[in-house]
Amino acid sequence: NTVCGGSCWFDYGYGIECTNTKMDIAKTADKEFVDVVLETENNRVGLVSYDSSTDDTEGLTNSTSTLYNVIDSYSPGGSTCICCGVISATSILTSESNSSRARSMLVMTDGEANVDCNLDPVTDHDEDGDTSDDPQDHAIEAACDAYNNYNITVYTVGFGDISYSAQQTLNS
Repeated sequence: NTVCGGSCWFDYGYGIECTNTKMDIAKTADKEFVDVVLETENNRVGLVSYDSSTDDTEGLTNSTSTLYNVIDSYSPGGSTCICCGVISATSILTSESNSSRARSMLVMTDGEANVDCNLDPVTDHDEDGDTSDDPQDHAIEAACDAYNNYNITVYTVGFGDISYSAQQTLNS
C-alpha cells in the first residue's frame, strides 16, 4: 500500500506517485514518539509489533538506538490482532514497571481488528448488537482490562483510510 508523504512527484499526467508506504509512515511516527517520550528523564519505552499474533517485543528501555533498530525491523503481515498487541504491552508494563509510575500505551494500526485473542466471555463493547465481530470486542476488552486492572491508559492512532468500524473500535 503506497500513500503520499515524503517523496512524491507528478507522473506525466497520470497522477501523483509516492514512495512512502503506510509502514514507512508508521516507522517514522514510532521514532518520533520514541524521541518525544525519551526527552523526559527517567521515561522508558517498550515496543510490541503484531499482525495475526504478537510478532516481536522489546521491553522497557531508554535506548533510542535499540528502539530504532526494532522499529526498522518491522514489516507488514496482513492481519490485525489489536488485542494481541494490547495484551503483550500490558504484560511488559506490569512486569517491568511499578504501579507508582504513570503507565500508558499507544496502539497504532492501519486496519480493522480481524483476529481475536480467545478472551471469553467478551461483552459487545462496540455496542453494535453483533457478537460475531469478536476481534473488535476483544481489542476493546483487552484495553479495558489494561485500564481497569492495571491503571494503564490506552491511546490509539489509526493510519490511512480505515473503516468507520475500525475508527469506532479505536475510539472505544
